[in-house]
Amino acid sequence: MRKTAITDAKLIEPIFERWSPRSFNPDSKISDEVLQELVEAARWAPSSRNEQPWRFLLFGIDDKFRLDVESALVSGNKWATKASHLLVVCSSRNFDYNERPNNHYKYDTGSAVMSLILQAMSRNIYSHQMAGFDRDSLRKILSVPDSYDIIVVIALGYIYDNLEEANLDEELIEKEIKARNRKTIDLLMASGKRWNFTK
Repeated sequence: MRKTAITDAKLIEPIFERWSPRSFNPDSKISDEVLQELVEAARWAPSSRNEQPWRFLLFGIDDKFRLDVESALVSGNKWATKASHLLVVCSSRNFDYNERPNNHYKYDTGSAVMSLILQAMSRNIYSHQMAGFDRDSLRKILSVPDSYDIIVVIALGYIYDNLEEANLDEELIEKEIKARNRKTIDLLMASGKRWNFTK
């Protein structure tokens, strides 16, 4: 199932093709070799002082703690339990070299996640990032120290070729087939002038 973007410029295919599905196929697993490739893509993302503050906790369908991670998802994200892998993304709030606050840790982690996602798309692996989960519960389940933020949980996997096979309810099917859209460029960028941030 393809859901390409209607863009105003020619984009590389992983960006053009990327979207956030819910129709994951639990019978199609991502191989360890490809998972290594995705994490390697993230490893080469830029970060302040090359700190690489992100930490990825990856759980396949049969892994220990997978059901515990699933239990931390809000009910509206239960479709994610069918994804080949759930990736819990954490990030250190402080620099390693002096233990002072790193004001860029979320920005840098987002950069690493995007690198991973685009590499995944180049392999026909889809992702869906989720903010809907119980952070306190997940922190306890995975023993994440207070010096780390839990940034996002990402469903990773292959999707059904035919949406009917996904067995989603009607509301989720509507979301799957809804056209992708974004704000226009003029609402996102000003060139050579100040921005009116009050709009």
